[in-house]
Amino acid sequence: MNGANDFGRRLRQLRRGNGLTQEQLRKGLEDQGYDISHIGTISRWEGGSRIPKAEIVEALEDILGVNRGVLLRAARYVLEPSQDGTVSPENGDLKTIQRTYHITEVCDTAESLLADGLHSASCSGWTANQSDQGKYVIPNENVESGYEGLTKEQLASRLDSNIASVLKKKDWFFRNCFIPHLKSELPQELKTKLFFKVVEEQPYELIEILRMLAAKRTFKGTCPVCEDW
Repeated sequence: MNGANDFGRRLRQLRRGNGLTQEQLRKGLEDQGYDISHIGTISRWEGGSRIPKAEIVEALEDILGVNRGVLLRAARYVLEPSQDGTVSPENGDLKTIQRTYHITEVCDTAESLLADGLHSASCSGWTANQSDQGKYVIPNENVESGYEGLTKEQLASRLDSNIASVLKKKDWFFRNCFIPHLKSELPQELKTKLFFKVVEEQPYELIEILRMLAAKRTFKGTCPVCEDW
């Protein structure tokens, strides 16, 4: 897949995922000081016939709310600046670069979902026949014991809160890239369940998978964005 086609496809996906028209995207660039006189320019980018300058690609990333480099890599621009501070065309192995940075973004997202003490959550070891009160614990320096007890429902609620925060920053990536990757890491009995059902019913099992992803200890998924891996 050539750079123009890859960039165009990715740009179209991100624009639609943000609910923007081509005209709204053009206006966003205009507001940032770029003179894009006609939406036909956007159409040519999305159609794979042209690639804009690297600085415009960066502006598009800002408008679409994606991490720096998502569109730069698709357009065959490197992330690292050259000695004069400019961004240069990538001459290396693009698939390797895409895979490296997608793994990094997936792992960073997993880390974000483990905020608010969930990264250090543990199970107290109570059996299923015992009360669910305080079955899970997380560090809390404001509690005399140093730990705070949580029920399964409270654990799921914290996960929900972290998910909401992630969705505000990268909704499209979370739904279309992260969840498919994550599902490939889940045990077979959880793969067929809806993601939010897993959050509700088995939050601790999900947290354990997220910890592995955050530590880059396992990665078996195929990215739905870069099908050509």
